Amino acid sequence: MSNIYTTIFISLFLGILCLLGLAYIGCILVKKEVMTADTLKRGIAAIAVFGAIFFGAYFDSGYVTDLQYLAAVIGGGCCWIGSNKR
Repeated sequence: MSNIYTTIFISLFLGILCLLGLAYIGCILVKKEVMTADTLKRGIAAIAVFGAIFFGAYFDSGYVTDLQYLAAVIGGGCCWIGSNKR
């Protein structure tokens, strides 16, 4: 059995690594004018909200149920839609 602190550290490390990778890819797409900077900011914010809800639900109960996963998806989607300037 692994230690809970090891699991937390690995989860945070992989989450931050994925977020930085997505930000790097997004910056390349913005430079090539495939995507706007506003879309990049909205996408990163939606992923961050999803991660916060998902891992918050995991640390609250020790496991993630379907309902907690659905709440994280809906939270990320609401962040994406709510940050639209139109």
